[in-house]
Amino acid sequence: MIGNFLDQFWSLTFGGLSLGFIYILIALGYTMVYGVLRMINFANSEIFMVGTFATIIVVRDVFKFTQASEPATGFRLVLILATALIFFYVGLWCPFNVSRNCWATFLVGGLMTGAAGFFYVLKYENTASNIGFELGIAAFTAAILGGIGNIKGAFYGGLALGLLETYASFFLGTQWKAVTVFVVLVLILYTRPNGLFGEALTQTRA
Repeated sequence: MIGNFLDQFWSLTFGGLSLGFIYILIALGYTMVYGVLRMINFANSEIFMVGTFATIIVVRDVFKFTQASEPATGFRLVLILATALIFFYVGLWCPFNVSRNCWATFLVGGLMTGAAGFFYVLKYENTASNIGFELGIAAFTAAILGGIGNIKGAFYGGLALGLLETYASFFLGTQWKAVTVFVVLVLILYTRPNGLFGEALTQTRA
């Protein structure tokens, strides 16, 4: 098992990073709303779900996307670069433009989550009615891991969870992905509720 892991280490790592960058985009939706309004926008998961279905429609009806239309490695690189650009844009520009502005906060956060839905479908080529719940919980865990309300925390939390989930799936099986996320969430809330860079989830409105 260890030998196989070492043989596939870079492939798993690259896949984990691409998943992590999707988590980053969704986590930014949670983080931005909490950072400005001190409330958790759980509708963010539904925005992600709508984004995936909208992408499916566009991909099938407009671009006639096929599974062989783009190499996996090339797409992962595009995903990572695009998400990095979006993250730095949000990190550098948005703090000066969405502070104390509710509609702008929800708009930018929703756009980040919608972009995550777009990239998710292009990467995995599927969606489901409950996809927002599954990915939403994972991204919320990433936001808490980094520190809810902290944009830098969303970045590092998303990457860490993407890698951890990918490695755990290799050793335990993909059926344990949701369990891995849940265990991480419980451990964070129990041992370090303020995350790596943020603050504790106190006096928060949902």
